[in-house]
Amino acid sequence: MARSITLAFLLCAASASLAGCGGMNRAVTVAPQTMDDLARQTEPFRQGRSQ
Repeated sequence: MARSITLAFLLCAASASLAGCGGMNRAVTVAPQTMDDLARQTEPFRQGRSQ
């Protein structure tokens, strides 16, 4: 029982530290920009297709 509580605490601590680091903030902002760029690059291939 104490082991599962310790594991839960460690997982929460790891999640909190990742949420506050610059890498996570960068990932949240870069991923949407990448998707927008992908949409722009593939637009010529999608012309004429019905959505």
